[in-house]
Amino acid sequence: MMVEKKSASRIVFVIINTTLLALFCFVCIVPFWHVIMASFSDPLALMNGPSLVFWIQGKGSLEGYKIVLASTRLWRTYLNTFLYVGATAVLGVFITAIAGYLLSRKEFKLRKFLTMFIMFTMVFNGGTIPTYIIVRSLGLTNTPLAIILPSLTSAYFCIMAKAAFESLPESFTEAAELDGAHPMVILFKILFPLVMPTMAVIAMFLIVMQWNNWYSSYMYLPRAEEWWSLQMYMREVTIKNNMSAIIQSGGTVESALNATLVKYCVVIVGTLPVLAIYPFMQRYFVTGMALGGVKE
Repeated sequence: MMVEKKSASRIVFVIINTTLLALFCFVCIVPFWHVIMASFSDPLALMNGPSLVFWIQGKGSLEGYKIVLASTRLWRTYLNTFLYVGATAVLGVFITAIAGYLLSRKEFKLRKFLTMFIMFTMVFNGGTIPTYIIVRSLGLTNTPLAIILPSLTSAYFCIMAKAAFESLPESFTEAAELDGAHPMVILFKILFPLVMPTMAVIAMFLIVMQWNNWYSSYMYLPRAEEWWSLQMYMREVTIKNNMSAIIQSGGTVESALNATLVKYCVVIVGTLPVLAIYPFMQRYFVTGMALGGVKE
């Protein structure tokens, strides 16, 4: 067995690369670790402690979590967000699969035109105001559909799905057509399972995007707070320091010291579901991105 002799330049590269990656990991992990430690800290010790927390301050406290979890409004926004995420993931994958399959069919005459048209929107798009005008014209403002429908797919996802379907042998489709299979049967019973890694990546992107989406609630639901997403609720608590959202929902705030503590706890409660799901979806990422890579 031959052992590769490492040159001086290779050793320098490994050292620099490892150092940069370690610094990058540190920068990514430290803020979240700070929030975790702060959420379990004593409110008074946290206020008088350092600006960056690496360990629990004081004797530790669960008071912030008690206040947050006692809020009925938190659970309502949680349910709203699960509704938005679930509907967006299911309908988004369905629509994206149909679009990708259609664009991948060589016999489809408008295939090149629609592909170029979709790719054009990746560079130039209408922007926020035209989108809002369309949503308002359809009468969707202050309804859950205003959050779900505009987020179902994107040009990038359609191109990913198109490339994934194009990577499959034509013989699969031809054999199914000879057996008299309907196009929808060919798509969802034969081809869709073969591009599942790409669809899983698209679904994960849709889930994360919708979970982190607060701006749509802010823009489309000005008079329908009961349909706010969790992120919009978190914004009210963390940025605007709107503690009345918690107090009016049954929680009790004994001191102004708890206001800062609650902010950290809300961030943790709102982040946990995505952190729990991501490890199970991560295995699809490499395969899905490679299968859905743009090909000539």
